[in-house]
Amino acid sequence: MVFTGYFKTEQISGGKVTGYSEVITSCNNPLTWKKIPSLILGEFKESSAAADLHLYMQNEASDLGGGYKLLNDTAWNGPAAVYSSADTAVPIYTCSSADGFFLEDNDLSMHNVLWTINYNGKANDISAGYNAYLDFKFYARDSDGAETYLFKIRADISEFYEVSAMTAAGYPDGNAASGDRLVIKVYYGEKMPA
Repeated sequence: MVFTGYFKTEQISGGKVTGYSEVITSCNNPLTWKKIPSLILGEFKESSAAADLHLYMQNEASDLGGGYKLLNDTAWNGPAAVYSSADTAVPIYTCSSADGFFLEDNDLSMHNVLWTINYNGKANDISAGYNAYLDFKFYARDSDGAETYLFKIRADISEFYEVSAMTAAGYPDGNAASGDRLVIKVYYGEKMPA
C-alpha cells in the first residue's frame, strides 16, 4: 500500500449550518476601527467585523475547468464525493470562487478573525510514529490566472473518517486585489508528533 490522502465533500442541508466542506471567512467584511489594549493610550487598529461568510466546497465544476470545483456561499445538496491523491505534491481537491469574488483590495492580516474549516478526511498507510494532516492552502487568483499564495490552515486526520465534521481554524494572511477569486487547494502529508 501507498501513503494516500483522502478529502470528502458531503451534503450540507442548509445555509449557515455547521457541516462538512465549509469555510467560514471574514472575506469582504467591511473593516472597522477597534480599540486594541496597549501601553500607548488611544491606540487603534483596523479589524474586520464578525466572520460571517460561509463558503461551501462543492462537487460541481468551476467555470475555470481544469479540475477546479466550485466554491460559493450556496449550500448544496449533491451526493458526497471522495477525492484522493497518492502524491503529497499534488492537491487532493481544488476549488475556486467566481471571478470578482474579492469586492475590494484585502489585506487579510488586518481582519484579526479566525477562519474556520469544517472538513472530513483520512489517510491510509501513515508511517509508524507519524501523524497525518490536511493542509488547506488559500490563494488569490487574478484575471490572468496568476495565483498568489496567501496562507494555510493545517488540520489533523487519522486513518478513519469521522462521524461528524472536524474543525480547524487559523488567522488569514496575505493580500488579494479587488476582482480576484479565492482558491483553496487541499494537500495532505505526515509529520512526527511535536
